[in-house]
Amino acid sequence: TEQLILDGNAYAESIIETVREPLVILDQNLRVKTASRSFYRDFKVNPTETENQLLYNLGNGQWDIPRLRTLLEDVLPQNNQFNDFEVDHTFEDIGHRTMLLNARRIHLQGIQSELILLAIEDITARKEIEAGLEKTRKELEVIKKSADEALEYAESIINTVREPLIALDQDLRVVKASRSFYEVFKVKPEETVGQLIYDLGNHQWDIPKLRELLETILPQKATFDNYEVEHDFSTIGKRIMLLNARQIQRGSEKERIILLAIEDITERKEIEAGLEKTRKELEVIKKSADESLEYAESIINTVREPLIALDQDLRVVTASRSFYEVFKVNPQETVGQLIYDLGNKQWDIPKLRELLETILPQKATFD
Repeated sequence: TEQLILDGNAYAESIIETVREPLVILDQNLRVKTASRSFYRDFKVNPTETENQLLYNLGNGQWDIPRLRTLLEDVLPQNNQFNDFEVDHTFEDIGHRTMLLNARRIHLQGIQSELILLAIEDITARKEIEAGLEKTRKELEVIKKSADEALEYAESIINTVREPLIALDQDLRVVKASRSFYEVFKVKPEETVGQLIYDLGNHQWDIPKLRELLETILPQKATFDNYEVEHDFSTIGKRIMLLNARQIQRGSEKERIILLAIEDITERKEIEAGLEKTRKELEVIKKSADESLEYAESIINTVREPLIALDQDLRVVTASRSFYEVFKVNPQETVGQLIYDLGNKQWDIPKLRELLETILPQKATFD
């Protein structure tokens, strides 16, 4: 029996010295009977200042931890064992530690005594990792929320603007298109998204100028504005479009996305063409009017008979050269004047008034 006890003690000691987890054995008065090698190593103490000492006095009172007292004096007396009792404490020598304690009360018949086994797992690093993971998770949630909000914001813009907008992947397949794109070009999402842009609308988008922009110009330049494309679509007829293109890199693998904004300027071009036509017509009319005026003035200044032109208020618009010569007046004191005021009112003649104010309003001509 004595040999069995000795063998059992040796076996227990071997276990204590082998486990990596710090282990301490207390007597019923909470004094240290022995501790594992890992306990001394991890908590920077030695056997001579540990064995037979009250646990709370270890390390100059560093083990006088309220939570540890609660476990040993309140919890354990009610239970023969207790697992995963978390204790958080800052030690002078080794700093802050978070520990999980497992405690066992055992009664040895041979020595008529009670012992307490106290296993200590240092979970400080694990807690820091968990805290880091939790922080990262929360940051990812914020980032995801921000990304979702940004995506929702971008999609709201895409679907609000009147200008058709389409997004292509690096293979020139449609990733997304705006509501206005579907409305303007008379297509549906199910026949658009995932399709090669040149295949859209039964190959209606296989436009040489568009190929030039996407395959030649954009690979050399990240952005391009006001690229004019003219094409006759079988569904909506002839269209003149201004394209703005942006090439962006998205994601960690730098996937290329092309944003293509399409402004339909067909009506504007028609208006501009109409305005240009009108401008040219006005130039012709003005030229004809100038030529007619020049012709009329030539006639006026050629006839020997004095000639004068009045506006509806009977003010002089123009007069012939012979008028100035015969009546001894000059243009600056004549043009713009009321006819009756000419020559210091010498033309305020009753018979002339009768002709201009009474006869002519009734007859367009009078000889």
